[in-house]
Parts: sequence; structure tokens; C-alpha cells
Amino acid sequence: MTAPTADREVCGGKMASLARLAAAGLPTPRGFVVTTAAFREVLDPTGLTERVSAILRTMPPGPARLHAVDAVAREVILTAPWPLALEAALREAHAELTGRTPERPLAVRSSATWEDTPTASAAGQLRSVIGVTGPARLRLAVPRVWAAAFSPTAVAYRERAGLPAVPRPVAVGVQELVAARLSGVAYSAHPVTGDTATLVIEAITGLCGPLVDGRVVPEHLELGRDGSLRARRPARQHLAAHYDPVRQAVVERAASEPVRLGPEHLDVIRRGLLRAEAVFGRPVDIEWSWHPATGLTILQARPVTVPGTSRVSAGGPVC
Repeated sequence: MTAPTADREVCGGKMASLARLAAAGLPTPRGFVVTTAAFREVLDPTGLTERVSAILRTMPPGPARLHAVDAVAREVILTAPWPLALEAALREAHAELTGRTPERPLAVRSSATWEDTPTASAAGQLRSVIGVTGPARLRLAVPRVWAAAFSPTAVAYRERAGLPAVPRPVAVGVQELVAARLSGVAYSAHPVTGDTATLVIEAITGLCGPLVDGRVVPEHLELGRDGSLRARRPARQHLAAHYDPVRQAVVERAASEPVRLGPEHLDVIRRGLLRAEAVFGRPVDIEWSWHPATGLTILQARPVTVPGTSRVSAGGPVC
């Protein structure tokens, strides 16, 4: 276990990016990382890599091959014993993060070394477990995140992207769950055209899951870098996700009212987005959340992967 650092070989792409933002003073969730070394320590003795490689080498391409990999990986990863020292380190890191409230809900997120890069975002290919409470449930959640790296969609994605089908070790980020009233994504270059003079902000009520899963249509806004509004489309959101502290789970309910971001939201999100872009030196997209008590929190940041967006257009303000 370690505090997030900018070393993606240790902490994976997602947590390394958040560490860079936190070091620059941007608001990110508190948390720690189950490092790639823990992945190797648990799974190298199982022979998982060799078993998966044999399936990929001997079976013809197709769904049956992908599902065979998934089945073997899940069986091995979810039942593999952990070294006692690693179990103890996870409990200690959990206690340090949650303090006097050990049932505080956490978000357990994948942080693979190959995701959130300029050429491959791996968006939606891996797994997050939201609303995890207590050290025992955390211990069960980490292998579930590891196993998702061997899912049919993840293996197929890596093969299409020209990456090794057998994944490199996966780190896992463990963070405080942000009780979002609003959440969304934002891009410092247009995600379709690559226009770096146009910022795009999308928002829904509640947690961001229904948006990243593609089950709701967010409010969509396009702004100039100076904050001038260029286009706006209303949300079509029939459900919203919230953490229920009584049930200790994320629940979905009918959305009570459509989101409409006000100037106070847009200015803070825009400034945070452009500060994140300045940290990385290239256009980025971020996942964000908003709560009246805490304001903006950046949950994830990665380079925009639209061709032609490796540089920021001149003349735009940074914040």
C-alpha cells in the first residue's frame, strides 16, 4: 500500500494522474493505492499468466476464447490467498483512511498501467466498486477489480489497441466516496472534433455511474476558453444514483428534476479543467463531482485521445 504517487508503474495511470493533480493543488479524493507489486505478490504464484497465455495461444479468436480467459482468471483471482503481511497492510491503510468511522463508504477503482494514456484511455473497460464499507468488504473488492482486467471486453480492447492481451499488473485506487449532488465529465478539447478552442462540460444529478455507463443523456454545454457559452442542450435523465448510508449501497431512483448547471458551477469546473490541462501540458478530460459543502472534486483525469489534440491552441487563458 502506498499514498498515490506519479509513478504509473507502481500506482497505475489513474492514480498517478490524480497524484499529479493533487501535487498541483487541485481537489482530489483522499485515498491510497494497492500497488502493482501487490498484484504480482498475490497472483504470480498462481501461474495465472501462463494459463491465460495458453488459452490465447491455442484457442481460435472469438467469444469462446475470451470467455475462457475470463472464467479462468476469475476462478484464480477471486480464490487466490493473500500473504498475511499484505492483508495486514490493507487493514492498516483502511484504518488510516477511515479513522474513527470505519464504515465510511469508499470507491475502489482500477488503475492499470496501460489506461489513461495519450493513445489508449481504456475508458469503461475495467471496473470500479462503489460504496465499499469496512476492511472485510474492501479485501473482497480488490480482487474483483483485478479480475475485470481479464474480462472479454478488456481483453478484446487491448487486442484492438495493439496492447498485450495478457494484462500487465493492475493497481487499485481506494478513495473516499464523494457524496455528489452533481457529477459529470469535462473536456478541454472537443471530444469529437478535437477543437482546442472549445471546452465541453456534461453533467447529471447524483453519482456519475449512469452517465459513464451511457444510460442517461447529460446536460451538454460548449464554452469558449474564456467561459463564453456557445451551445447548451438539456439533460434527459430518468434516473439518478446516490449512496444510501442505511443500506450501505449505491441505489438508483427516479431523477427528481433535470440538472441545469449555473454560472457558479461552470466557472469552477472550467477553471479546474484548465488547471488540469496545464498540469499535463495537453488537452485532458476529467470526471468530476460537486457537493455544496465541498465544491468541485476531480475523480479522474486523462489525455483527450482525439487525433490532433496533442497541443493546446494558443491564446486561451489557463484559468
